[in-house]
Amino acid sequence: NVNKFSNHLFQPLLMMISDVMIVSFIVILLVLQNLFLFLILFAILAIFGSLFIIYIRPIQKRSGHLHLESSKKILMFANELYLGAKQILILNKTQLFLKRISKASDGIINSEIKNQFFSKLPRYSLEIIIVLLISIFLIFSIDVENRNELFLDVSLFMIAFMRLAPSLTSFFQNFGKVEFGKDANEV
Repeated sequence: NVNKFSNHLFQPLLMMISDVMIVSFIVILLVLQNLFLFLILFAILAIFGSLFIIYIRPIQKRSGHLHLESSKKILMFANELYLGAKQILILNKTQLFLKRISKASDGIINSEIKNQFFSKLPRYSLEIIIVLLISIFLIFSIDVENRNELFLDVSLFMIAFMRLAPSLTSFFQNFGKVEFGKDANEV
C-alpha cells in the first residue's frame, strides 16, 4: 500500500508542485518580455488544458476504476480457487475459473494501455500545436518592420517553450497518474 501511495499519489503531487513553480517563473519572464505573445500562447494553452480536462481526464478515471475492479476480481477468483481447489477439481470447473481470471486480466491490460496512451498524448499534441503556431506566427510576420525584435521575442518564446512543454507535459502526466491511482490505494 505504501508503494502504491508513493507511486500514484505522493510522487506525482510533488512533481506537480515542482512543475507549477517552473511554469510560474517562465510565465513571469514571458509576460515581462512580450505580453501580447504571452496572451496568445496562454489562450491556446488554456484551450488545450480545458480539452484535456474535459475529454481525457474522464477516460483516465474510468481506466483507473476498470483497473481497480479487475484487480479485485483477480484477487477474489484466486482466493476462491485456493479455498475451493478440491471442489473445483472434482466438479471440473478449472477452465471456468481460468477464463474468469483471464477476463479480469484483460481488463487490467486494457486499462494500462489506455493510461499509457493518454498520459503521453498531451506532450505530443502540445508540441505539434506550438510548432504550428510558431510557424504561422513567423509566416505572418514577414512584413513586420521590427523583424529583429520580433525574432528575439519568438526566439525567447521558443527557448521558454523548450522548458515549458516538458513541465506542462509532466504536470498533465502526473495529474493523470493521480486520477488513475486514486482508487488503487483502496485495494
